[in-house]
Amino acid sequence: MVITIIATASGSLTPKTALFPETVTNGDFLIAGKGPDRPPLIGDGNNEITTWTFDFTRDPAFSFFSTELPLVSALLTLTLTPKNRLITTDRVRIEPLDGIITPAIQSLPIDETNTIHLELLSFPAFGYTSDTILDVLASDAGKIPMHYSDDAILSSAQLKLTQRALTFQYSVKFVCGKSDGEIMAPGVYFTAINVHNPTFKPIEFRKKVAIALPGEQPGRVSKFINAKLGPDEALEIDCPDIRKLTDSQEDFLKGFVVIETDVELDIVAVYTAASKDKQVETFHIEHVLPRRREVKRPDVKLPDLIPVPDPEPGIGFCKLDNQNRLIVTVKNQGDSDAPPSTTKVEFFPGGVVEIPTPLIPAGASVDLPPISFPAGCFVPDCHFKITVDWKNEIIESNKANNIASGFCLG
Repeated sequence: MVITIIATASGSLTPKTALFPETVTNGDFLIAGKGPDRPPLIGDGNNEITTWTFDFTRDPAFSFFSTELPLVSALLTLTLTPKNRLITTDRVRIEPLDGIITPAIQSLPIDETNTIHLELLSFPAFGYTSDTILDVLASDAGKIPMHYSDDAILSSAQLKLTQRALTFQYSVKFVCGKSDGEIMAPGVYFTAINVHNPTFKPIEFRKKVAIALPGEQPGRVSKFINAKLGPDEALEIDCPDIRKLTDSQEDFLKGFVVIETDVELDIVAVYTAASKDKQVETFHIEHVLPRRREVKRPDVKLPDLIPVPDPEPGIGFCKLDNQNRLIVTVKNQGDSDAPPSTTKVEFFPGGVVEIPTPLIPAGASVDLPPISFPAGCFVPDCHFKITVDWKNEIIESNKANNIASGFCLG
């Protein structure tokens, strides 16, 4: 069982420009110059720095994601349009990690828009491991800041983090040490927890200790420690191990050893008690059954906005009014009403038009106010791209269907 969380960022293929030291806001991206000794124009994809933040707290599965469980994948997707032959020096990074140098970026053709995919866990030489990525996610409260430099326009980015959820949990009671008779009968108590891997493959599990105190008081809880077992191997967790995990020197300890794993294990606890002369007086064996942990995504109803083509065959997205202006239709095919948002239409060539989009009830469609074609767009045909909710103002069930391309014949 795996849990995946996704964060996205988007901007225009043709952002506005400014002069250094001003910055340019391109949707979710912030574009800045590299210094006064570089070309002064900002936003043209030459010698500039693009930063943004992936916000995972907006993903409905974020509350089930644990920064204590390792990642099995960290897939970064970027849509880039190189604007300079020095793309051969470009790099991307999670702040504050090192920049990733890869042919996937540095071999892209100039003035062509391409989407690339980078598995960040494939770059340990640059410091990208499960631990370093999760450390950033934890320290920034569910967000990951990003940095790209320096010769391309970045118009879309996505980071998908995936971890394997541990399905089985064992809570094993332990009693260790010498009791003076106040809580339990006088004597010396021992616990040995035997863990066996019954499978034919190596497995990993993690363990921690929760101390229980008398008087209905909670005790310390240790951090999880990872462990491994080969096929058919077994190990034992006994009282000295428990004291080491809790860094405890107390004479008498009670509580639970908690074991979590993604496969079912054989776990048997052996309890012995001795009198003061250390002769065994009681002996008990308990086979511990697992608790199955189900991680269910919340049943969240979300909107889902999409551009809709004209239903008449052959028209596509070139829907016109009686003044030959373009009409964009937006449908909410989700299960919940979509609050007001912004729809963007990019003309190639001709620039960008932003259209305020009203609340759209679940299952409904709206025609947005018509927009005129910019001068010079028909060469001979006018091509355009429609992006609904381009400012990411709405949490949707699917962001991958927000973009559509069309053209009108000249």
